[in-house]
Amino acid sequence: VEPQQSVDVEPRQIRIVTHLKYRLRGSRAAGLAFQLGGLKFDRLSPEDLLDAPEPVGDDGILRVPFRQGVALPAELDLKLETHQPLAEGAEQFAVILPRPLADSVAPATVVVWPADNVELSPQTGLLLGLSPDATPAPPPLVPRQQRPLVYRDLGGSEPAQLGGLLKVKPR
Repeated sequence: VEPQQSVDVEPRQIRIVTHLKYRLRGSRAAGLAFQLGGLKFDRLSPEDLLDAPEPVGDDGILRVPFRQGVALPAELDLKLETHQPLAEGAEQFAVILPRPLADSVAPATVVVWPADNVELSPQTGLLLGLSPDATPAPPPLVPRQQRPLVYRDLGGSEPAQLGGLLKVKPR
């Protein structure tokens, strides 16, 4: 699987959209699994190949079975949407990034988009499993005044964490 993550840092929440490109080989897989940590699951699309997700367990893993009787393509593009609320007036944040659980996972590109009224200062001590990346960010879906921050998930056994200081400015 090849993941790409877009992280929107907003005044009251952090939204993470993970685009996943799967290559399915061998015997039919029963489903997909994702390590969500403390993130709230919003949706996984397209839904035509997937059954309803199982409730996230105490282990923080989201399991989504494939529909019975549906032929799976050799390649599959999915979009996983999650979020983490921020406390009112929070000046610091830390979020564990979602990670697909698969036989082979490529290092993810992580693009962080601060909202126009959010001043974001990443903190080295709160960045775990991430390395700054000089790769140019894709153009934003919504025009932004600030330049994005781009990281590469090192893909180790530890979870990747994004964190820093944030200040919400009046519009």
